[in-house]
Amino acid sequence: MIFILRVGVIVGICLFIAPVAAIAEDAGTGSPSNATFCTDCGFGPALVWAKFRKDNISAASTHGAAGGPVRIDDSSNSQIALWVEAHVWVTDLFGVKLSKDNFGVGPFVAVQVTSNNAGSSGQLFNSFGLGLMIGSRTKATSNQSTKSNTSWNIGLGMASTTIQSLGDGLTANQPLPAGVSDVFYKKERVYAPFVIFSWAFE
Repeated sequence: MIFILRVGVIVGICLFIAPVAAIAEDAGTGSPSNATFCTDCGFGPALVWAKFRKDNISAASTHGAAGGPVRIDDSSNSQIALWVEAHVWVTDLFGVKLSKDNFGVGPFVAVQVTSNNAGSSGQLFNSFGLGLMIGSRTKATSNQSTKSNTSWNIGLGMASTTIQSLGDGLTANQPLPAGVSDVFYKKERVYAPFVIFSWAFE
């Protein structure tokens, strides 16, 4: 599953490299650009709410006598974070028109750009995911036929992310195992369904 998510993200990024390179080349020569920056795709900042399948533990400690029960001091099973996303609008599927001038539906890929997750160890791009979204272009002018170059979007997806949990052998509300003097942690990569809201450039 992680492999599929990573491939999806890589493919999504590649969708944008070619047209950007073409535009940059034309700009360097000073000649008018004939390149089109993917008329049915977009990218932009996004706010993501993700739900973890288990608690992401930020802090834990022992209470009472030495080796006393392990208490979870700070944990969360969800997260709100800043991501960036890239999407493609599917205009036609088996003869059925899915997207219109000011409305679209299609797949997206996204990566997290903040590191406020206890399991991320300060690493950017710790989380990545893909899914399906719908979007609506903002009105560029009073002329309804004029396409806007920005859109508001909402989608659902599945992410791969890293959380922090109690180390092997440690259990919440249970004493430390023999030979262990303090609480320790481990990193786990988990899947997390998420909701994404974005404002994108088309």
